[in-house]
Order: sequence, then structure tokens, then C-alpha cells
Amino acid sequence: MAARMLPIISLKQFYKYLGRYVRASPFATRITAPTKQLRVPTEPGVALFFYPPDSCQKTTAFAAGPLGHTASTIHPANFQIVRSVALPEEQLIPRINYWGVGNALSVTKNLASGVTDGFAVNLELHGVGYRAEALPERNQLLLRLGLSHVIELPLHHPHVFINVISPQLVQVAGINRPKVHQLAATIRSYRPPEPYKGKGIRYKSEPVRRKRARKD
Repeated sequence: MAARMLPIISLKQFYKYLGRYVRASPFATRITAPTKQLRVPTEPGVALFFYPPDSCQKTTAFAAGPLGHTASTIHPANFQIVRSVALPEEQLIPRINYWGVGNALSVTKNLASGVTDGFAVNLELHGVGYRAEALPERNQLLLRLGLSHVIELPLHHPHVFINVISPQLVQVAGINRPKVHQLAATIRSYRPPEPYKGKGIRYKSEPVRRKRARKD
């Protein structure tokens, strides 16, 4: 007997059939999604804006604070913004897309933290002759990583800057968290730590799995 193939339906059709079954069942109760209020704590002097302002479908979040201003795209979610008067925080009340509101909440928290405290990632250089040198007058970062050439990078990027604390310690800091971590990952990719001697660029306190050298 041939196996019966089940029809492939979309998620929207599945919820449509599920709702039809719930309404038809005599023992079913009404299923209502709880109203969630997602709070975004902000410090005094931090302003949050969402665009477009005349629509519930927000796609861009903007934050301004003591360290500067930055913006980021968010998942297009349907939510309502309620500004709290008693407490310095924003309340995002979702309407339809709960998964989009979670993304908007995370991005908004990062923006609010970035313009007040900022983000920083420290990179360590391990290896003989591995050095980092900053040339502020030329706005360049020179990385000597045992290659046939010297890697040159600009010190200042949009919302991100690089500090050379020591020849073996480089700090990437800024107010935009995705850009800070992306630039740090780019610098690390020039010489990832190898497993035999541990030479390369690694994050501070990053564990490196070591391998035993093969002996012939």
C-alpha cells in the first residue's frame, strides 16, 4: 500500500486551519495572546526615536546621547510606543509580530547603551615580532603579523575607533555594537590563532584549543 503524501501548506494556512478547529471544537477555549510590555531602560539625556513616525511598521531606530548619535535598522514589527513619564524608559507594546518586537527591543537596548557607556573589544597579539603601531598623523594602524607585507587600517571609522594600548594589545571601541564587533572580527581574521603554538590575534581571555605537535 502506497504511503499517503501529506499536502504541504504554509504557516499562515496552518494557523488558519488551527483557528477553524478551535472554533469548531465544543471543548476548546478562546486562545488569546498576552499583551506584552517590553521596557527599554534609558539614562537621563538619551533620546530614542523610531521611523517612520506616522506608521506602526517601524524599520529604523535612532538614539542620541552623551557619546554621540547612531541609528540601526530593525525587523519591521508592528508595535506601539508608549513613553513613560514617571520612569526614564520606553515601553514597546507589540500588536502582531512578537518576534519582530524582540529584535527591536534588543537593538534599541544596544543603541541606548552605546550612546551612554559605549562598547569595547580588546585584541591580543601573540607571536614573535607581532606588533601593532598607531600613526595618528596619518590615521593609520600598522599590523606586523609575520607576513610578507604590513597590514594598514584606518584608525577612525564611522562610530568606531581603534586604540593601541600596547604593541601587543589593541582596543576597538565605539557606540555601535555591531560595527565594533565586526571591525574586531575583521582584524582577528588577518591572523587567527593557530592551534600548535597559539600564535595569532585573539580576543582577550579567549581560550585557544591547543594541539600536540606531530613527531616523526
